[in-house]
Amino acid sequence: MLDMADRGIVGPSVSLVNRRNIAMLRLNQTRFKAIVEGDLMMWSRQLSNRLMTTDRVVSMANAAIDTVVSLVNMTPADDCASVGVTSIGEYGVPQGLTFGLPILADGEGSWSVKEGFALDDFANERIKITTDELLSERDEVRSLGLI
Repeated sequence: MLDMADRGIVGPSVSLVNRRNIAMLRLNQTRFKAIVEGDLMMWSRQLSNRLMTTDRVVSMANAAIDTVVSLVNMTPADDCASVGVTSIGEYGVPQGLTFGLPILADGEGSWSVKEGFALDDFANERIKITTDELLSERDEVRSLGLI
């Protein structure tokens, strides 16, 4: 029986197989690159966004719980809690604007805005910037006819 190598067939067959393997490797590299650069990156971004959204939801839930705890427990005299409330003009915030203000709670369900904080120029500027942003947002919502 003749060996295929003796007939000169192994050489071309191996060469053909090698060319196919190389072509398949190149095709697989191209597919792999497309997966990494496309689908995998998109999946990674989506996962990251979901995790950030979950973190935000947990953070908001914790903030809501902390606010309720601050409002139902008596605030020590030397302390306060920051709570978003509708202003009646405290600290230069326009009346009717919902704003984070220092709150004292009596532990029986009532609260009041803690007055008397001395504000420096930096604090006044930050309050002005936030007030302007909130007024702008309110005006935008009002222009949509939603309020």
